[in-house]
Amino acid sequence: MSSSSMTLEGLLMFGIGPYVSYLALTLFGGAIAVMFAVLFYFAPESPYYFYKKGRKRDAEDALQWLKCYRTRERLEEELAAIEESNVTS
Repeated sequence: MSSSSMTLEGLLMFGIGPYVSYLALTLFGGAIAVMFAVLFYFAPESPYYFYKKGRKRDAEDALQWLKCYRTRERLEEELAAIEESNVTS
């Protein structure tokens, strides 16, 4: 988990902890962790990763899913920038 999500969960625990039982607090914390795992299972891999592996079509699909571009031109501009950054690195 990222540090920001851990901080948010910590704030939630401290915020509701004094008002609920230990069992409820444990279940609440577990539910947050399960939601995080389920949501990230469905998130696509990074477009940069796909480009690095030579899977340009997958990179395009992932970028469209992540940014929801309305025009093809904007998508192709970002794909060009990603390709350029992968070539230079």
